[in-house]
Amino acid sequence: MSPVIVLDRDGNVIAALGSPGGNAIIAYNAKALVGLLAWKLPLQQAIDLPNLVARGDEYYGEVSKFSPAILAGLGERGITVKSGRGEESGLQGLVVNADGTTTGAADPRREGTWTSLEP
Repeated sequence: MSPVIVLDRDGNVIAALGSPGGNAIIAYNAKALVGLLAWKLPLQQAIDLPNLVARGDEYYGEVSKFSPAILAGLGERGITVKSGRGEESGLQGLVVNADGTTTGAADPRREGTWTSLEP
């Protein structure tokens, strides 16, 4: 579940990320992976995306960070997003760049920071 290690087709590490969060870890990681891999966002922007965690038929998230259009679209699908649980992911991760350097990112919702140690 966490950490998640992303490999390319040749088995090389291209990213790694993880988060505390109990049963919400999967939602946090999935959100960041979609942002990073499908939407091609920098890792920090992918981590910064609003959190939305489904627990059964209840949905908790950062209501104030979703646009009114997104909330309306979810509402049309019978989804009402409630605040109060599952918003403080604490994701941290890194991406291995094409030149072999790394770029890290940490969730500003918690105390996360990242540091690069060069050999």
